[in-house]
Order: sequence, then C-alpha cells, then structure tokens
Amino acid sequence: MGSDLTVLYFSAPWCGVCRAVEPAVRETVKQFPAVRFVKADIQETPQLGNEYHVTTLPTIVVKNGKGQKRLFGTQCKEVLEEAIRAMLD
Repeated sequence: MGSDLTVLYFSAPWCGVCRAVEPAVRETVKQFPAVRFVKADIQETPQLGNEYHVTTLPTIVVKNGKGQKRLFGTQCKEVLEEAIRAMLD
C-alpha cells in the first residue's frame, strides 16, 4: 500500500550537523518503505529551498495532502519517526 507522505530532507555538503543527522535519516528511510524520501542539497536546488522557506540546516519537512511538520537541527531519529507516524494517521 502506498502513501501520499513525503519527507524532504534539506542539507548541504558543508553542514556538519547535516552530516551528523544523515545516518538517522537513512535508517528512517528503511523503516518506512511506503514513504517518499527526497534529499535536497540547497546548493544544487536553491529554488526548492526557497519554496519551502528553508533558513536553517538541516531542515526536514514531513508533508502530506493535509499539512506538514517541520523539524530543524539535530532532531533525533525517534522525533522523525514520531512525525512520520503522526502524518500517516
């Protein structure tokens, strides 16, 4: 069964916090195969960062057709999982 849930992970290669969060994001991707995950490098796709008003790195946007949740900085894996589960309900 598919999902209309998308997780956008905004980062940059020079961002140390982004590199620290990356393993948790990768693990979460494996846990939720029905969720669409998109990693966006704001240097390569600045227009997408502008569209989502990204001013802090990393920024994770969990969105579906009804709304979105935004996570910033060093959010732990459990917080990301909780946001995804809340948006799946």
